[in-house]
Amino acid sequence: WESTSFKERWSLPPPRAFAVVWSSGRRSTKPGFKMEKGRRILCFEDEAIIALGLKMDLLMAGYHVCGILATARDALEIVKRERPDLIIMDIQLVGHEDGIEAAKEILEVFPLPIIFMTGYPDREVMERAERLHPAAILLKPTYFPALLDAIEKVFSS
Repeated sequence: WESTSFKERWSLPPPRAFAVVWSSGRRSTKPGFKMEKGRRILCFEDEAIIALGLKMDLLMAGYHVCGILATARDALEIVKRERPDLIIMDIQLVGHEDGIEAAKEILEVFPLPIIFMTGYPDREVMERAERLHPAAILLKPTYFPALLDAIEKVFSS
């Protein structure tokens, strides 16, 4: 980097592992990053910084993030439209309905694997989540390799 001129720097790929560009409505990637897995993941997360980090990590791992939602409102409609292969669901969401209620509503129509994430490991909440037989329940702050292991287990079975 230090030995290159200003003009050369801007013609080089960015000094990070990945970059996504948008052109004509389709996602393409710069060299060094490929969407090999292509599995569609829908995320429900109400904390913007966590949602953004989660999306970036999933994209870098080769997954397609078909949406990130902060509320459970219209969850079923969005699942119908997006047809995800997996749902990552935060238990605490914005609004009246929590992630467990949204997951229950979704599972009544679509038998999708769900991974719950929560920062509140309350006994009653965990029992409610367990009744839905999720693929995993992860505590926040979630270590991404642990989430990736849970995702790989879902897709390998």
